[in-house]
Amino acid sequence: MNAARDRLYSAALKIFAEKRNKGVSVSELAREANVARSTIYNLIPDMDTLFSEVANQVTEQFNEKLMALLEGVEDPAIQLTYALAFPLEEFHNDPQVGRFVTEFALRESQLKKYWFGVPEKALMTGIESGRFVISKSEVTVFRAQMAGGLLSTMLLIQDGQVGWREAAHNFAMLQLRALGMSDAEARAITEQLSMARESESI
Repeated sequence: MNAARDRLYSAALKIFAEKRNKGVSVSELAREANVARSTIYNLIPDMDTLFSEVANQVTEQFNEKLMALLEGVEDPAIQLTYALAFPLEEFHNDPQVGRFVTEFALRESQLKKYWFGVPEKALMTGIESGRFVISKSEVTVFRAQMAGGLLSTMLLIQDGQVGWREAAHNFAMLQLRALGMSDAEARAITEQLSMARESESI
């Protein structure tokens, strides 16, 4: 994606998050991105698909960053911990993306795709290896409660009720315990992740 198009997508994301709906006019986008209307017509020929393209970009960027973090990580419990904690870190670092996701995540298929990547694969690997105690038939419901729980945790962070590091640690630990891991092991994994992220100063 070229720099001008990326700039337009960032402007569109901000408008979607602030308006809380998927409608954006060429004039609004031109004003927010500080570009001429002709630039928009040249780079975004179909405004009707702009929301889907922005949502797909958000999901793809999340997945790319997460996969880079998980390079060489084999333990599905650690993979899942990263998949649950990483979005909270990203939303802390970029509140605009956080507002966009909290507004649209539960009803837009492009954003739901995140849960069918690393989280789903980690769950299935953990079940098959005996690391997690839930059955494959329970994955759909467990995935849904993780998504809802993450969204609720994001809202707590946005409201200033809890810091993102504490929220990420506690949320991930609760999910691991729900999957049958002992409190001690769940706590050790999440604390290890917290220390790793702090040492990288991210």
